[in-house]
Amino acid sequence: MQKLIVCVAGLAVALTGIYLYAAVGPGPYPGQRLNRSGSGFVCDADCDTGWECGDTDDVCTYETNSTADFAFADNEMVCKDAVALKFGTGEDDSIQYSAVQTPDAMVIGVGTDSRAVIVCEEADKGTDFALAQQTNPTFCVHSAATTAAHLSCMTHDQTDMVLESKTGDIVAKPAGNDFTIGTGAAGIDYALKINGEDSDAILQWMEDEQRLDLTGAFKVSSTVEVTGISTLAAASSTVPAFLLDRIRFCGNGPDNGAETYVSPVPYDDTEADYISGGAGCDGEDDTTIGNADDKWPDLPNVAFKAVGMVCTAVCTGATAANDAIVFKLYDDTAAVTGMTCTTAELGGDGVAAQCSVTDTTPETIAAGSLLAVGIDDTNDDCNDAGDDFDCYVFTTF
Repeated sequence: MQKLIVCVAGLAVALTGIYLYAAVGPGPYPGQRLNRSGSGFVCDADCDTGWECGDTDDVCTYETNSTADFAFADNEMVCKDAVALKFGTGEDDSIQYSAVQTPDAMVIGVGTDSRAVIVCEEADKGTDFALAQQTNPTFCVHSAATTAAHLSCMTHDQTDMVLESKTGDIVAKPAGNDFTIGTGAAGIDYALKINGEDSDAILQWMEDEQRLDLTGAFKVSSTVEVTGISTLAAASSTVPAFLLDRIRFCGNGPDNGAETYVSPVPYDDTEADYISGGAGCDGEDDTTIGNADDKWPDLPNVAFKAVGMVCTAVCTGATAANDAIVFKLYDDTAAVTGMTCTTAELGGDGVAAQCSVTDTTPETIAAGSLLAVGIDDTNDDCNDAGDDFDCYVFTTF
């Protein structure tokens, strides 16, 4: 009877163990798994602290549908490919390592509540920075102050990348001291554009022409120094036009070899009287330099250097058949060194002839100097109606 009781008791204990094993799975010993509807929690082979896996040499893995999505080890948690960490009651934002990207990449998804990510100090997380809902995903950084407008944001507006400062300017502080626009792509004329309310301006590098072009007015309010001006001597190099100013001269030409002088005229005064061949220009020539020379109309009290001159000559009639025209800049009745050019011979057919000159070592012309351009030929009569002479003198300071 005693043996029978012991056997029955042993059988009961064994059946109980089998039942518990089938119902709740194995006990928490190394390498074992507790399953619940296809999910589980696994410890490595020496999981000596049980299900907490707290030792530094333990690695614990969380599985979903028999796939290891999360791994826990000392001082780290690993999310595997395509596993998202979601935030918000409505699971609005998420972070995940995406294998959809080529190559794989970390992706941050923002919800439509704001479409924004804000970086701020830990202590300022409870501050409402009043950032409006964005049209496109936007990354913003806030200053250490809690003023709501201290945000700088970066986005792409579906056309261009946009950098915006809600308060203050955008300051570039390159450690290498340079700020580069462009990547050196072939055939691209890179530009800096200014978008004004009623008017715009563009500063553009013209690749093939090797020059900077400015679309819009340019005003010099202080002294401008142009260095490296010797490059004017190279056929492929010019001083960028926006660094120069211009003085315009116009009038009729010489008569039978008598040098004639034309006056400077206001550069912007190009209405009917002062267009090339206009009545105003026709009255600006004289065979006596003292009757023609005058101060620079636009900047009469500024000293300058003449770095270049371009002139055109139109002479009509049978007596204008074979003369070249000589143009010469004068300063207080003295010829300016280096500012003389000569056209090709005229044909008497009304076709303009042109000449130009640049000076690599220009002299300084004093403020208030009386200026004129002398025009000379051999024996042609170029002082009639329809005989028109124009010069532009390019200056720097």
